[in-house]
Amino acid sequence: MKESGSLPTQFSDLYDTVFENAAVVLALVDENRKVLNINRTGLDMLSKKKEAIINRLAGEVLDCTNAWSRGKLVCGVGKHCKNCILRGSIANTFETGETVYKKEGHLDIDIDGETIRLMLLITTAVVTIEDKKYVLLTIDDITKLKEKEDKLRKAIATKDKFFSIISHDLRGPIGGILGLSEIIQEDIEEDNFDNFKGYMEMMHHEIENTHKLLENLLLWSRNQKGDIELKPELLDPKTIAKDILSLLKGLAEKKGIQIKNNIPENLLVKADKQMLSTVIRNLVSNAIKFTNQDDVITINAKPKKKYIEFSVADTGVGIPEETQANLFNISVNSSTRGTGNEKGTGLGLMLCKEFVEKHKGEIWVKSKLNEGTTVFFTFPIKE
Repeated sequence: MKESGSLPTQFSDLYDTVFENAAVVLALVDENRKVLNINRTGLDMLSKKKEAIINRLAGEVLDCTNAWSRGKLVCGVGKHCKNCILRGSIANTFETGETVYKKEGHLDIDIDGETIRLMLLITTAVVTIEDKKYVLLTIDDITKLKEKEDKLRKAIATKDKFFSIISHDLRGPIGGILGLSEIIQEDIEEDNFDNFKGYMEMMHHEIENTHKLLENLLLWSRNQKGDIELKPELLDPKTIAKDILSLLKGLAEKKGIQIKNNIPENLLVKADKQMLSTVIRNLVSNAIKFTNQDDVITINAKPKKKYIEFSVADTGVGIPEETQANLFNISVNSSTRGTGNEKGTGLGLMLCKEFVEKHKGEIWVKSKLNEGTTVFFTFPIKE
């Protein structure tokens, strides 16, 4: 990269050394957008030898997924190229002579048949060598930095949600229990037991909800720290669902709701027992919460080729379309009150999502307002 006739040899050699050993990717591009030189950092990032790069277009050098069409190189002329951060920055510098400094963008490249999105900071500047203009291209790969930034953002959202639940949703029922206990204490002192049974039922309901919330909080916090280990075994999901329904029988009977366990007999699933139980329990609890008086909830399971597709369907109020997209997003408060004015936090659905994904499964929702909701999730089939 010597500027012939413009610098003493020792300075030219120094520039070559700096170019070659820079910690960022440096490449020299001509007016035809072909790479004439690239430094060691660039070769390491691309895992290529220099002879496989020289005199080739940037899209070809970087294995851009949009630079090829039916085996033919179309770098710079494809429909995606107008939004290409590399093409735009290089073209702008050639046309205006102005430096583009650390412009952020992405580039989708192909690595061993897999599309990888690189997040980049691009700098371009004009350099003149032997009276001919070139563009010096600098590439900062900030992909890992962006990944860390995204994880940090999610961690902050998780922490905010955690404190929100503790400060509001947990304080509420505990305050209710405290208030009821004070009323009961006053009635006892006055020998008034007329409302005692109703007070105890109310207190039991509040304690039951608080216990459920605390259980979910504990599981969720342990999962965030990575303390919950996946222990898959062959399980009978019909029996697990039956045990859960016996625990939730009281909640369902209060609203006159019938729950049908339609999971086939002798169906086996490869899953962690605690996680599968938590998913079914939370989904059925949610269905009870949003189902109207005297309606029906159905639990189903269908064996597929490599997994079992479970579903929990209700005939309740349904979920608005704009809410469905954020049901499993912890940073968005999408929780609403149930048909019996029941409160919730949305934490149960987050647990379901995390436990299903630990099994390499998926979870999704189909719902229509006033027609009901079905939550689907998949777990691996037995080996």
